[in-house]
Amino acid sequence: MSPTFGIVDLFAGPGGLGEGFASFVENGHVPFQIGISVEKEASAHRTLTLRAFLREYQALHGILPDQYIDFHAGLVTEPDWSSVDAKAWRKANEEARALELGSESAAAEIDEAIAKLKKTMTRRF
Repeated sequence: MSPTFGIVDLFAGPGGLGEGFASFVENGHVPFQIGISVEKEASAHRTLTLRAFLREYQALHGILPDQYIDFHAGLVTEPDWSSVDAKAWRKANEEARALELGSESAAAEIDEAIAKLKKTMTRRF
């Protein structure tokens, strides 16, 4: 089995670096898995979370949600993504975190996410 690497993205902004890792596929294998992306700035964090949601939705359903296509085209206002797919939205919120690095609570959340990611990576081999 090809190796899989866990990604911890700090100062993630709107998620461009993570998107690059997540979109890389080699011989049908996705070698990178984002465990946590951290961004403090609110608008960048919203984009980061939406990107995580869209990746998860597409992994589950094979397509982007119609609501996103309509929203992106300016045909509708932004939907409540949790009502589009609650499971994908929960997963996105586990990945994309609005945290201030340097705080004890942020360190605890990051440590927990890393431990979970390590456990996931260990099960793959």
